[in-house]
Amino acid sequence: MGLHLTQFLPFVIYFVSFVVAFLSIVVNPTVGVLFLFPLLPYQIIFEKIKLLPLGKDVNDIIIFCILIGFIFRTAGSRENHVTGNTFFKKTGLHLPIMLLVVANVIGFFNATLSHGLAFDLTNDYFLDLKNYMLLPLIWFLTYKNIKNKKMLKLITYLMVIGILGADYYFYTNLQWMNVWHFSERTRVMMDGLFVYLGANHYGAFFAHFVFILIGIFLFDKSKVRKIILLGVISFTTYCLMYSFSRGAYIAFIAGLLFIGFLKERRILLLLLFFLLSWRSLVPISVYERVKMTKNDEGELEESAAIRIVLWNQAISMFKESPLIGKGFNTFQFTYKDRLWKDTHNFYLKMLVELGLFGLGAFLFLLYRAFLLGWKLYREADDRFLRGLGLGFSACVISMAITNAFGDRWSYLSLGSYFWIFLGIVTCARVNNMAEPLKPQRIKPSLKQP
Repeated sequence: MGLHLTQFLPFVIYFVSFVVAFLSIVVNPTVGVLFLFPLLPYQIIFEKIKLLPLGKDVNDIIIFCILIGFIFRTAGSRENHVTGNTFFKKTGLHLPIMLLVVANVIGFFNATLSHGLAFDLTNDYFLDLKNYMLLPLIWFLTYKNIKNKKMLKLITYLMVIGILGADYYFYTNLQWMNVWHFSERTRVMMDGLFVYLGANHYGAFFAHFVFILIGIFLFDKSKVRKIILLGVISFTTYCLMYSFSRGAYIAFIAGLLFIGFLKERRILLLLLFFLLSWRSLVPISVYERVKMTKNDEGELEESAAIRIVLWNQAISMFKESPLIGKGFNTFQFTYKDRLWKDTHNFYLKMLVELGLFGLGAFLFLLYRAFLLGWKLYREADDRFLRGLGLGFSACVISMAITNAFGDRWSYLSLGSYFWIFLGIVTCARVNNMAEPLKPQRIKPSLKQP
């Protein structure tokens, strides 16, 4: 807005964070959920407050306070004592999540023993595991702290605002770049919001969560909200296009096909028209990026060729320890070159590091997550919940595809929204938040018993 207030935002969030942490314990843990969770992708903000006292631990402090507040509130809940409610209602997710956690813990100890890593709670290797373990905890806290449909809608729309904010941040950076023609140098500069992640991760973020917006849009009856949602969908799609991520493009098309076949056939017609004429519709730079898979001689371009080398290496390592893998995050020790520290395929990464056990747990979780959204879409009698379920199912499909091109799962900044939406859908499905049916009047009988 030209007021130059953005520079003060990290400090405002820093001071508010400790107030929120306190309120999450003594008042309601939902305060922390509503404040922190929509901000989790904005790691650039938290990076700027690291030098302040406890600044680097702000995320962890608030999440810990939400957990403490939830425990206190549940332990003292009169309803909990009367109904015998427990922490672990049947969701269909507890088993795959527990298996995934166990696989990663086994992988951590496997790596510390086989690579001689010091068991130090302050080193970066342990912090990577800690940040990864925060993701299922975020799901649990989201799911357990949403108490009614009004609160469910509130956090969903806060997440929509969060997606819009990510769009705006990407767009403002894009304005300073020359994207008339594709340039790998320009693409490398597309970072910031996720701090250490780049354009492919941006593209995955947009490709995953645009479907939440599309699902809600298709079922919303309010013209005003539909116009707003359509605007955010268009903005997100625009940003996705200029992320120059071919994996994200494929995931986006796959999600549209899913929604088109299930709900809106007009999407299929639009998609068919686009696929037949995309060369004349997309910007020149996007066309150049898509056609870069092979050069004029028919050889694989550099990034595709590197992937083949990495995948072959990953398969060789998997054969050495097929059941439990080589250990959590151990592929990075294979090469000294920073660009070669990832398999560029999350499924192969799981096979190498956590073996068949870890990959099976991951696939099991994706299946259960998709099924949860699908059942919400098919069984809910509330339009908002149906749209949320449909959009989340498409989101799972999109995520399954983008992870074939790299790790789009284990980073807190990128993966947190998936786990939050998973918590929202879990809550809606398990607690049956559809509008209750109106009670029917029973005519009094003239017959006496």
